[in-house]
Amino acid sequence: MKKFLILFKRMCMKPLNLIILLILPVIAITFRMLPEKSVKSSITTGIYIEQEDQWLDSFKKLMGTHSDAFVFEFAGSSDELRNAVESGRYDCGYVIGKDFSANFIEDYKSARINVLTTSNTSYDTVTMEIIMSELLKAYDGAIIDHYLSVSSSASPYYTDDAEKLLDTAYSEILNSDEIFSISANDTGEFASIRLLDFTFPFEKFAGFVIFTASLMGLLTYKKDENDNIYKKLNKSGQLKFYVVNVLVYLLPAALSGFIAIGIFKGFDNTPALLLKMLLYILICMIFCSVLEIFVKSYRVFTAVLPIILACTLVLSPIFIDLTDKNVMFRLLSYLFPPTYM
Repeated sequence: MKKFLILFKRMCMKPLNLIILLILPVIAITFRMLPEKSVKSSITTGIYIEQEDQWLDSFKKLMGTHSDAFVFEFAGSSDELRNAVESGRYDCGYVIGKDFSANFIEDYKSARINVLTTSNTSYDTVTMEIIMSELLKAYDGAIIDHYLSVSSSASPYYTDDAEKLLDTAYSEILNSDEIFSISANDTGEFASIRLLDFTFPFEKFAGFVIFTASLMGLLTYKKDENDNIYKKLNKSGQLKFYVVNVLVYLLPAALSGFIAIGIFKGFDNTPALLLKMLLYILICMIFCSVLEIFVKSYRVFTAVLPIILACTLVLSPIFIDLTDKNVMFRLLSYLFPPTYM
């Protein structure tokens, strides 16, 4: 215990070590203090329909099934929509007027949608594209029927039976793979919006910090060994100082991580978290012991340490997860402790 306290005081004399101990609680408290608006995961847009009909009912159902970074809500009145846009609750708003359906079916260029924006509006261009896409889905059958019955050379032959036959054939083709369709994905100009759904992998990051602390303890032991501080000790004595050096860094970091994870996620399942942390301490000790066996030289260890940390960041699923893309990456990730956190 005396050795531990002496080495712990020495460890605390270095600012970098204190940063390692404090970084996790500071990040956890910062995340907990963020207002809800700062971690908002979607862009909300409002729509008001002045006069509903069968086509706009279909449009509302289609918008209700829309699921990605953009959320659409229907307001009860134009004033409600305007107030929501002005307050910032909605990024922007769309008012669909009374004669919209008739104009859209007869000549979509004559149909008008009023757009409400503010100086803070950012995504009106994107949401308009989404709305127009869903409107075309809701009105496509009516537009085709109107064209064939009124505007085309086939109108004299477009009877009720022909209309029913066309509607059936159109539905079958639309639901098959015989035509192409344009769909959105997570790449391109607006892919960054998806990043709002990103959840910070705090436990994995905590595991990396704790693992780094254990390596710092091993580095300190290697430095002392290189300076012949333990030269007069036997193998048993050197082993004790190795264990104490690593634990002096590892245990405080693990305690810091335990508290930080509790702050970040809550202390609802403390026994399970405590057990997980104890097992993780053991895994870090095993990793350091393997390094101690195979890397004897202090200079070699200082050269290898940055490579180990870089490989840990890349191969352990902390910020990027390569394990789903390649079996080799998945197998290599098991070599690094943060994978188990």
